[in-house]
Amino acid sequence: MAVRRASRGEDRRPHFIVDASAFVPFFFPDSKPEDRHARTVIVDLLRRREAHEVLAHIPDFCMAECSKAFARLAFGRLRDPDEARNLYRQTVDALLDIVSSTRTGLIRRLGLTRKHLVEIEEVFLAEYALNPRHGDRLSGHDALIIAMAKHHARHFESAPVYILTGDAWLAEVCRRNAAELPRAINTYAERLPR
Repeated sequence: MAVRRASRGEDRRPHFIVDASAFVPFFFPDSKPEDRHARTVIVDLLRRREAHEVLAHIPDFCMAECSKAFARLAFGRLRDPDEARNLYRQTVDALLDIVSSTRTGLIRRLGLTRKHLVEIEEVFLAEYALNPRHGDRLSGHDALIIAMAKHHARHFESAPVYILTGDAWLAEVCRRNAAELPRAINTYAERLPR
């Protein structure tokens, strides 16, 4: 497969692929210090995106994962179903403000393609080469995020590509396979690179 080369003057801003697990503490912050830290990472991303310093993307299927997490949290925190429904709808609407191109649109949607499905095989092979412990396993969605970021990095080779995730194992798999996989930033423990 031919790799597209950067042309003179091509945009070299960092690209961030945002996992649903990175968004949850932004919309549902808890009082735990690690949740506050994860929220500040997304605030920094949005600030830097608004200033045109970075590009940010969210895979389409992560929108569904965000909706699922938002529903679980809204209905888990509020006893009154009407209040929970209102909180859920407000939270989804706030996410759409950030993602929708007809609204603020700070984060671009990233569609799944056949190429990403082919890349997933390499992700699982890299993970299992690490001999993961019994509970540490990437989900299919996690592997797709890595595959999408890997493909994105190959397509925009002149710009750094990172994954933002709240999943420690996803970040670890990428860290331990740095030669093959894009860097993943654990929003609970790390900051955005400058």
